[in-house]
Amino acid sequence: MNNQMKLSIKIENKKPIELNQLAISLNSLSCQYDSFLKKSQEFDYNKSERKLYISKLETGSIYAELLPAVMPLVNDLNSVLSFGQYLKNIYSYFAGKEEKLNYNLTKKDCIELSEIVGQTANDNGSNINIDVKGDNNTIICPIIMVDSVNANAIQNGIRKFSENKIEQPKEYYKELMYWATADFIKTQNKSSNKIIIEKIDKKAKRVVFLNEQDKISATTHNKNFPHKQWQNLAYIVDLEVSYIQDIPQEYKITKLYQEETFDPEED
Repeated sequence: MNNQMKLSIKIENKKPIELNQLAISLNSLSCQYDSFLKKSQEFDYNKSERKLYISKLETGSIYAELLPAVMPLVNDLNSVLSFGQYLKNIYSYFAGKEEKLNYNLTKKDCIELSEIVGQTANDNGSNINIDVKGDNNTIICPIIMVDSVNANAIQNGIRKFSENKIEQPKEYYKELMYWATADFIKTQNKSSNKIIIEKIDKKAKRVVFLNEQDKISATTHNKNFPHKQWQNLAYIVDLEVSYIQDIPQEYKITKLYQEETFDPEED
């Protein structure tokens, strides 16, 4: 896979572009890249690596090339290409060119996605063109090419979608849980309790047990498995999941099915 992919954005403006408006559009694009990577199961970057940098800026029409903070190795997944596919699906959906929205958007996502095309929407006769490009400026993934009329239509679609969106904690039933770390018995530090529930997120999350007996069952020796540490057993649980910007943050175990505990290494 090409390891020099970049995100290009070109705004063909009719009126002079206010610096603050351009900054808002580019900042929203950068925030969306950060949010996309935080949600992704494919990329595990820390905050300092979830950034885009301007490598080229031209005037006349406004043209910018943006590079990721982390350049992929050959044959690695490319975060810019995946991000481009994310944007392409979203903008195509709100432009009426795709029937299915493949991503779950938060209200913050909606604001930022609208701001990216905001300059074009406010400038009659202008255009915006965003692509993922490889070496020699070869277009790898065309994302969006719209004029001010269509940019306005996209913004209207995003606004209606956002107005109807209600974000609430989600409930899950009889999901498989196992421990990622379990050192609170030694440290008494509850923030170190982390479990994995792969159906929801393959990354470890902090856990809270709402029932003290369930906590005891999941953190003490199980007589049905005399040769197995409790940290290495698998558990079936009901839970509530707290989200921030649509990213799972904390698991609240509402019920542990003690009789369904099992050894994942057994046949």
